[in-house]
Amino acid sequence: MAMELAVATAILLIAPMRISNLAGLHLKQHLVRPGGSRSLWLIDIPPEQVKNEVRLLYELSQRVTGVVDRFVRDFRPRFARPDNPYLFPVGSTPSSAITQSSIPSRQAANSTRSSRANSPKRICRVGGANDSASDCSAGH
Repeated sequence: MAMELAVATAILLIAPMRISNLAGLHLKQHLVRPGGSRSLWLIDIPPEQVKNEVRLLYELSQRVTGVVDRFVRDFRPRFARPDNPYLFPVGSTPSSAITQSSIPSRQAANSTRSSRANSPKRICRVGGANDSASDCSAGH
């Protein structure tokens, strides 16, 4: 469960979203790699799946992409059935579900996202070599 929380926290630091959207990340629908298997992960959640109906579109940094890759390759198979399509499979084991009580920073992530509710969609890339810089551009 520690690795699952580490992945969830790393994603939330770059891609603020409601806990329900985080828990519902689908490996084929919401997590994509437009440039192939060596490219960065892109989180793309359509507006009809977001409470405020604003599309969530984030590019994960190289560091977070590596963490997600390691989780999917090395940890997720230990508790997820092979046919489970979610990044965080719920119900495979009692301790495997990402829940509201398991991520204390969710309120900060949600308030950041709600403050941008009327903004256009944002494509964000966080960091370069040291993941300390942020570059977000508004999309249309």
